[in-house]
Amino acid sequence: MEGEVLLVHRERAVAILEMNRPQVLNAISPELAAALEQALGQCAADGSVRVVILTGSGRAFSAGGDMKAVGAALAQGGDLRQLVFDALERLHGAVLAVRRLPKPVIAAINGVVGGVGIALAAACDLRVAARSATFKAAYTEIGLAPDGGWSWLVPRLVGVARATEMLFLDAPVAAERALAWGLVNEVCDDEQVRTRARELAQRLAGLPAGSLDAAKGLLDAHLLPALEEAMRREREAVLARLASEEMRTRLAAFLAR
Repeated sequence: MEGEVLLVHRERAVAILEMNRPQVLNAISPELAAALEQALGQCAADGSVRVVILTGSGRAFSAGGDMKAVGAALAQGGDLRQLVFDALERLHGAVLAVRRLPKPVIAAINGVVGGVGIALAAACDLRVAARSATFKAAYTEIGLAPDGGWSWLVPRLVGVARATEMLFLDAPVAAERALAWGLVNEVCDDEQVRTRARELAQRLAGLPAGSLDAAKGLLDAHLLPALEEAMRREREAVLARLASEEMRTRLAAFLAR
């Protein structure tokens, strides 16, 4: 419905979670992160849901964290550290909920993907990208450090060298390159992204749920503790950056654009 930050659709055994802040390229606010975590929890408890598709409305999957809220706190002289700490808790909770869900999660990636939006997509089990999709880390430009488990999830998919390139050079990575790097599993024409994600979801929904649950649990047995530790370190790094005048200056310039 209009005004809801997250739309939830059902197609038989498939739940489709659609981030719905198209006016800000689905930037993940604490409200959206909380809605994602809650919806994923409901999917976990609902035995009729076998597979989840995660996507974004409009022309973006997600541009990343909602930096306008951070900028507003800076301008108003609010408690920026507490605001960011609370926002990170929400963001990390949403990403962890994807990994903890004992059911497959497929990212249907349309358009722009940035910052923690990349981490959210990387946390999914399978990723289908539109040909026009672009991935941009967008942390160093504004003087911040990675969050959302980015520093652990992305190198796991593309390797440390390419993850370093994404972070340090901050150049957009087109969908075809993302496919060659292993950041996504498939690339298809823009209008086919959700159709292809639905096809994969229906295929997975027809498999034994217990087998998929066991497979994901075994993959995560060693991965989740490492992800949680990476998030703890990221939180410390981001909060440390908040004390930097350089970060505040770069963030103000970024928001002014």
